Amino acid sequence: MKKLSAPSLLCLVLLLVSYDFHAQDPPGVVWDKFLPGDYQLGTYTVNDVKQSPYGGYVMVGSRKIQAANGYSGVVVMRVDEGGDEISMNQVFVGGNSEGTPWDQEAYDMIITPMPYISYLVTGYRDTTLTSAETPPGLFLTEVWGDGSVLFDSLYFNNNLHHITGRCIQPAIGGGYIIVCDFREDGGGTDQTMVTRMVKNEEGKYEAADFPSYRTIPVGQSGYARWIRQFGDGYLMGGSAYTGPDTKTDLFIQKLDADRILEWTKYYGGEDTDEFSDALTHGDTVYLAGSGSVLVPGTTYYKDQIYVIKADAAGGVVWEKTYGGSQRHFANKIMMTGEGDLLVAGFYYDASMHSQMILMKIDAETGDSLWTQDYGNFYSAGIRDAIRTNDFGYLTVGRASYTGTQDPRVYVMKLDHGNETSHLLIPRQDLAIPITPAATATDVINFTTDVNELYGVRVQIDSLLHPSVGDLEVTLSHEGKTVTLADRPVHS
Repeated sequence: MKKLSAPSLLCLVLLLVSYDFHAQDPPGVVWDKFLPGDYQLGTYTVNDVKQSPYGGYVMVGSRKIQAANGYSGVVVMRVDEGGDEISMNQVFVGGNSEGTPWDQEAYDMIITPMPYISYLVTGYRDTTLTSAETPPGLFLTEVWGDGSVLFDSLYFNNNLHHITGRCIQPAIGGGYIIVCDFREDGGGTDQTMVTRMVKNEEGKYEAADFPSYRTIPVGQSGYARWIRQFGDGYLMGGSAYTGPDTKTDLFIQKLDADRILEWTKYYGGEDTDEFSDALTHGDTVYLAGSGSVLVPGTTYYKDQIYVIKADAAGGVVWEKTYGGSQRHFANKIMMTGEGDLLVAGFYYDASMHSQMILMKIDAETGDSLWTQDYGNFYSAGIRDAIRTNDFGYLTVGRASYTGTQDPRVYVMKLDHGNETSHLLIPRQDLAIPITPAATATDVINFTTDVNELYGVRVQIDSLLHPSVGDLEVTLSHEGKTVTLADRPVHS
């Protein structure tokens, strides 16, 4: 049974339900594209992708212009569902009054909520090409769906510290929490910097707290590049140099709601281990990166995909490395529709060319279920991946077929690999009369050949009540009740 509750509404609802039968087939390629479609000089890189509320997919990254001192411009690109039409391809290349170009790159973005949906992008910007006068600082750029800029500003670049925005997420107390790498005096040790930004009445983003940022040391030198709300505070993940015996390790740090450090946990072996991404699921944390594994009979180490499952206190449930005779690296970890893990990244083949790779891992045991590579490139790798509305996947990265070709953005749309079976249940014209402070229920009965329900998508096409403020949707199934965190607002 699914229960829809709201203070006052008439609505149209579409439920898409997925349920499991645990197939083990890797996802197949629906389509793949180089972007931009026409060749343009300069290396294109995408670091983050999201499904766009305007339709299709939006990506952020950079375009390195080789001809002008190697500087980069920020790229914000949106394509349609088939990857055929680029609705937006903005390359923001700034410069000072003397014509010196800015060097900048976008690492992460967040889609701001209704009623004014936009893309809020963060990264670094150097307005004088690494000059000590104004070193790289944190930038925030807010972009409309058509590519027009709503807001753009540079922060914390009026001293000798080098700062890069790595990850942006919703903050406790409102606004957005941004985790940055912070290098004191440009050549000092790396630390993590955390700041919370809110939008003021003038539509500008400003620091919400005093002090405006906090620096958090880790190991002898290191910084976080990932942050999420977790429990009553935040969880951060990254890499840190911990000493000559262990070298670089992965770490997670727990912060309270005021961004005060509570504890730190390290993971890794005797040689260099690097953090790439993390995932929280309830009170469980999954970390992914690369781990150095000793080659038997030698004193040499090779890089392998390294995944850790940890509990809410950072204790190891299991940790494993994956790969083969060649070097393997993870860039992304996410959960499949079945509740297993999907790791995306790249590996080096026997000819030492990097190739795209996906790996599915049993979340309970850590056992590898399958590994699949894609394409045959000179150089390629997956940098980010998302689950799409049709229960498939979209991966983004960059690739090139020759050593002389400038790499471009490479996008693959993948099917679900038969990992889930899908049931479409349209419920139109519900016409539920609601009274204030009351609950209305619509019951949907269905029968499947399995007992476990793995995913539900609620798509609200329209609200037909002129005075609805906001809508709360609650789903109930066999004693489990979940209220949607992102509540749509009637406009």
